[in-house]
Amino acid sequence: MPGGVGDRSSMTLRETVHFYMTDYRTLLGRGIDLFIISLNLLVVAIFVADTYQLSPEIKEILWKVEVGAIGLFIIEFLVRLYGAPNRRKHLANVYSVIDLIAIFPTLAEIVLPHFGKLVSLGFLKTVRALAVLRIFRFMRFFAEDHLFFGHIASDVLRVARLIIT
Repeated sequence: MPGGVGDRSSMTLRETVHFYMTDYRTLLGRGIDLFIISLNLLVVAIFVADTYQLSPEIKEILWKVEVGAIGLFIIEFLVRLYGAPNRRKHLANVYSVIDLIAIFPTLAEIVLPHFGKLVSLGFLKTVRALAVLRIFRFMRFFAEDHLFFGHIASDVLRVARLIIT
């Protein structure tokens, strides 16, 4: 097959999902990675933009975009969980924990206001500050010695990890 990735015709749906969610050699695998990285950059940019004085209309648009992006992250998390060979191990993986922590602030902000005065505004602001942990989602893409189009030198990998950190 193109890219030297072997025959996937005998794989189950779950194995196929796992393959494409972890693959970097096929066009679809690279596309998924690039989409998720772009989505991460968008959410981090929204977090940064939210620290500035913006009009209520712009804040509302950014909030809707963030909620949509978090919805896609939830779908990504569930798809990765579905495709994982060992789901318990996957849930205990540091990247899964980071994913859940990164998703939590927006979900909390959506759900908690519905409980009225039981939730303090200070708590919501603290939870919102956890959103900065979303940057750690990028670490998944620098965990291996490859990036999108092949292997990268260990020095370049170290520099990429340093920049992301």
